[in-house]
Amino acid sequence: MKFKIYILILGLALSAGTVYAQAQKEYILLGEITADSLRNDTACKWFGNPPPYTPCEAFTGKLTAAADKLFVKIYCGNWCEDTQRELPRFIKVADATGLKYSLYFLDRNKQSPGGAEKKDTILFIPTFILLKEGIEVGRVVESAPYGIEKHLADLLKK
Repeated sequence: MKFKIYILILGLALSAGTVYAQAQKEYILLGEITADSLRNDTACKWFGNPPPYTPCEAFTGKLTAAADKLFVKIYCGNWCEDTQRELPRFIKVADATGLKYSLYFLDRNKQSPGGAEKKDTILFIPTFILLKEGIEVGRVVESAPYGIEKHLADLLKK
């Protein structure tokens, strides 16, 4: 009986054509990386050629006014769709406002070789940590549905 089932399965597989299974290697950035490095990385086309985005001037003005006291630590992953959507938008905001920032890329387990993410208890990515004069005032985690500039500006009210 088992032999007949085996023959039946084999016949179905052969009639369906050959199935190729190939392990796909994933390109994952790790550690601290600059925006310029991302722009030049051909594997990160999502960063070098993002969809159009225009930051809201009402909120960028608030960020510009406080930019000299602000710093944003960003934990993200190039494999993450949320990162691919939010990071290019943030960079446009940072370029428009003069915000200083650092980028830490993590693997799918939300870890990096240096372990910087452990100190900041990163559970989801991307995570944008807004620091004012070196003190955390808040976070934007995973998405910014009203625009990253609005979410960051709202954190300044706290």
